[in-house]
Amino acid sequence: MKKKTKNELKIIILTAIITSILTVFGSYFLMYSQLSYEQDYWKERIKTEKLIELVDKQIIIMNEINEGVLTNEALVKHFKLISAKYMSDLSLSYNGGNGLTEDSKQNFENKSLELHKQIVTLASKIQESEFYFEEEVDSLLDPLLDALNKNYQTNLVIGSADIDVKDINSIKKYFDRDFETIKVLKEKRMELIKAMRDEISENSKLIYEQKLK
Repeated sequence: MKKKTKNELKIIILTAIITSILTVFGSYFLMYSQLSYEQDYWKERIKTEKLIELVDKQIIIMNEINEGVLTNEALVKHFKLISAKYMSDLSLSYNGGNGLTEDSKQNFENKSLELHKQIVTLASKIQESEFYFEEEVDSLLDPLLDALNKNYQTNLVIGSADIDVKDINSIKKYFDRDFETIKVLKEKRMELIKAMRDEISENSKLIYEQKLK
């Protein structure tokens, strides 16, 4: 009877030990699984949040560049008119007329400064976009900058060899040039904006897919 009781006691103790071990291992694996799940969750969440921040920044930059180029086109067109008046006034001054006044000169200089400031700001924004967009967009940035420079040079010809400000008739050559933005600038702006929109769209799809996981 005692022997049977001892065997039963051994079985009970052994069962308790095995149960404890299984419980510990079970708890460990359950905790490990839970921690792994939480780590994966937070990794995906942080990745999604960063992607959302990137898309928000990309949209801001795209709108700023698009608006900046359009503003530049308007400023160049306006400045061309001011340049023509400035050269006409200067020509009249050389030919004995009242011609150039201090206000006219100051207005010309102010508008010139405004245009240059806008060009520098726009160029800086274009260069900033290199940090937020991929290679396809980056490859279109330099062509856009070149187009901006060509547009500037085409429309602003003060000091050009083919115009003599001392000869009022020579000023007429200035108006023979096209006041509109050169075609290549419009094309490069549209190419860049399309590439930016495509990349933003792809990133937005990734955000949507990650949220569904």
